[in-house]
Amino acid sequence: MRKHLLLLLAIVSTLTLSAQVDLHPDVSDLSTVDLYKLPALDNTQLQLRHKKANGKIGALRFAEQRDVSILPHKHGTWEQTSDDKLVWRQRILSPNAYTLNLGFTQFYLPSSARLYIYNSDKSDIIGPLTTADNEEHMQYWTPMVRGEEIVVELQIDPNEKDDL
Repeated sequence: MRKHLLLLLAIVSTLTLSAQVDLHPDVSDLSTVDLYKLPALDNTQLQLRHKKANGKIGALRFAEQRDVSILPHKHGTWEQTSDDKLVWRQRILSPNAYTLNLGFTQFYLPSSARLYIYNSDKSDIIGPLTTADNEEHMQYWTPMVRGEEIVVELQIDPNEKDDL
């Protein structure tokens, strides 16, 4: 039974990973994509601050919240592809971060939309997120992505761009 469970887990993991490699090939190099740069984190200061707060380390923290507002109609880089898709990408850099995760507080994807979040070397890829990931509360919180820089990539049909 245990061998069957491990085999099933391995198959599901492989299928999940292969489903996540749908980044659009017909786009420019990442170096041409707008970069939103946050102030550098001082990890030593953060550790000291959180240690002093209780006199001991206490509960482990995995993140330092940084409030940003990035909107596809105001930020990022839009491109039209040869297969008539629109691709919007935004790079986000948080110097000295070990991982990044995002909290979308106004999350809605139209039916043609596919959203990916990945690090610059594409070793961690989340997605595709689709209309099936829409919730009534309009929020989406991503898992952590390794590295100090991530890319948010949205692929959408041109006729649904205004529905974002």
